[in-house]
Formats: sequence, structure tokens, C-alpha cells
Amino acid sequence: MTDPERYPSTNVYVNLLGLRRSNDLELAEAVLSTKRNKEFFESPDTEIPIASEDRFSLEHLRRIHYHLFQDVYPWAGKLRSFNMSKGFFDLLLLQKIS
Repeated sequence: MTDPERYPSTNVYVNLLGLRRSNDLELAEAVLSTKRNKEFFESPDTEIPIASEDRFSLEHLRRIHYHLFQDVYPWAGKLRSFNMSKGFFDLLLLQKIS
């Protein structure tokens, strides 16, 4: 996956909601991912079915990521080939994903 585009003259990643201000995107991400997180915890095997021996494998984590962020980012659940940050916070470094 290539680096997701950011909206011109911003540090805001292109998103499914078309939000271009970081505060708006952060709020929407929090609200929507919280809703998806609640769904997952109420019924994990229904929302993200996976064999018990594969729990928390890379594939399972990708599926969780997709479930949480599918309403916000077109690249939710996909493996990335670059490092990402949000504000001053670095997300999991690429070399740690395997």
C-alpha cells in the first residue's frame, strides 16, 4: 500500500467522510470507531469470525483494524508500507508489523 494521500496543505489523511480539518476527523474517528468497538466486544465471533488458534494473528489484527476504521479510511485493515503518525504520535512502526 502506498502512503495515503493527505488533503492539500494539510496533515489530514484523505478519508471516506471528506473531512479536511484534523479536529473534525479526530472526533468522527473517535465516534465511529467507538461504535464499531462496542459491536466487536458485544459479539466478537459474529463481527470478526476467526478460528481460535488464529486469534490475534496478523490476519486477525488486520480484520479488527478494518472493523474499527471501515467507516473512516479507505485503507482500513490493509497492510501499509510506510510509517504513519497522527499529530506528534507515531503509530506502530512499519518494522514492528509482521
